[in-house]
Amino acid sequence: MKNMAKMFWALISFVCLVFPCKSVEQYKFRLIDVPDGLSDNQIRGLSMVPDGRVGIRTASILNIYDGASFEYFPYDKDRKYVWTYSRPPKEYYDGKDRVWMKELRYLLLLDLKTNAFNYDIQGELETMGIDKRLKNLFIDDAKNYWFQTEDNTFSFYDVGKHKKQVIDRGDSEFTQRYGVPLELAQYKNFCWIVYSSGLIRCWDYTSSDFLFQDSRFEGIINEYTDRLYLHPDSVGNLWLMYNNGICFYNRILREWRDVTSISGISNFFTCMDMDRNGDIWAGTSRSGLRHIDGKTFAVSEMPDMPLTNGGMLHNDIYTVMSDPRGGLWVGTLFQGLCYYHPSMQKFQLAQTSPGSSYITNESVRCFLEDEDGTVLVGSGKGLFRFHPETHKVEQIFKDEINELVLSLSRDHRGNIWVGTFLKGFYQICGGGGSVSIF
Repeated sequence: MKNMAKMFWALISFVCLVFPCKSVEQYKFRLIDVPDGLSDNQIRGLSMVPDGRVGIRTASILNIYDGASFEYFPYDKDRKYVWTYSRPPKEYYDGKDRVWMKELRYLLLLDLKTNAFNYDIQGELETMGIDKRLKNLFIDDAKNYWFQTEDNTFSFYDVGKHKKQVIDRGDSEFTQRYGVPLELAQYKNFCWIVYSSGLIRCWDYTSSDFLFQDSRFEGIINEYTDRLYLHPDSVGNLWLMYNNGICFYNRILREWRDVTSISGISNFFTCMDMDRNGDIWAGTSRSGLRHIDGKTFAVSEMPDMPLTNGGMLHNDIYTVMSDPRGGLWVGTLFQGLCYYHPSMQKFQLAQTSPGSSYITNESVRCFLEDEDGTVLVGSGKGLFRFHPETHKVEQIFKDEINELVLSLSRDHRGNIWVGTFLKGFYQICGGGGSVSIF
């Protein structure tokens, strides 16, 4: 596995060098998507596999990337472990070379030694003293398990001692008042836990008890806060991201600092990670990528990321992950996976061919041939018509349809239906007449 990891990072370094560019821009990304072998372009999660490869969870399947090719892991949908989990997907690697994949309404367990799924998850849980169905699962950096069962009881399983401890019972006064854990993160001997009431508690592994609690986010974070990330820095201070803000907690002073916030219709923080320099990278739903200097707290915003061909990458960023070699992985909702390394100075879409049209293949989402032989093209900025004979491109219905178009289809009456990202769908009567919105 170590040799495989060395080969992977050597290949990634090679990729950084073979895409030379001008030093005008600060960042440069390489796109890794379906033409490169990715199963689909809807990225749901990123994780570092223990052997150094990258785990990429898409809308359909887990991909593991070694720098040159992808390995896929399909599962039997009829045998999956069903639960009521309804938060964003997440992967955990345990101490037995297995990956636990939390998905909407189901949980998967993949053995990386055999590349086979273990469908007897309830049996695995019973070996750790869990006899009720799960509602949520966490695995900390020390590979200990934290379980929340359907009765809202919260338990801790110490893998070293092979011992389960009930932290809070589901019918306890504390659970009734403060809710259930939404997220946790470990720093050495401490574990930060955020509850659905917004309360944050700090657990001490040595004493097996809580040291203190903080009410700063009560009434701000709640059970509907679906985007929540925690990341301790190298000295135990805590970075916290929720839907509308990113904050920093000084562990010694026990003081919070509001670092950056976000506002706007359907605009929120989606993900966060810390790089090896202690800087924070955060993705958003509608305003690109943000970088926060971990020492000065200076915030840089990149709503549109410049590309080497002169275009711009604009998409919902679903997940970010920093790797041990100083690289940054960015998973988008529709445009695949992007990789950045300090040796790059500019964002790049590797598969984009230069041309005179601003309808490039990183912005195209769908096609539909019209009855007159022209082609309707759905893109990130609306609906366009392409004339094959002259190569002319024109935007149509600009006032009505001016955002991300995801689908195009024609019904038996000749009406064209246009599906968009945030504004529902439109009907073009007769294929080219009036436009109606639904």
